[in-house]
Amino acid sequence: MGQLTISYLYPCKRTETPVTIDVKIGFAQLSNIKIKQVNKILIEDVPTVENLELGTNKKLKGKEIKCTVDIIDIQAATNKVGVEITLKGGQHDQQFLLENELAPGDPVMFYTVKILFL
Repeated sequence: MGQLTISYLYPCKRTETPVTIDVKIGFAQLSNIKIKQVNKILIEDVPTVENLELGTNKKLKGKEIKCTVDIIDIQAATNKVGVEITLKGGQHDQQFLLENELAPGDPVMFYTVKILFL
């Protein structure tokens, strides 16, 4: 079992423009994704996330979201797992790519990504 927790900063604008998130899983593996803000679950129990609106720049400033991604290695040809998180709508679009190779016989990777909006 692999586990990784990481934090990122995302700069917001001073506008009402919405910020969106995409979460994609690499290497054709199975996944379960949950995104929450404080105690409010925005989405859960999904394999991918596309264009999920998190809120406006002004409302997100100073707040944090937590994205948990559980990946199950189902590919016999590789033990690689990965997740790509893309944020759009802030000062600039930003992409975070996390990749790991699991030990043989180790079928699960747990990622926790915390994003603080500045």
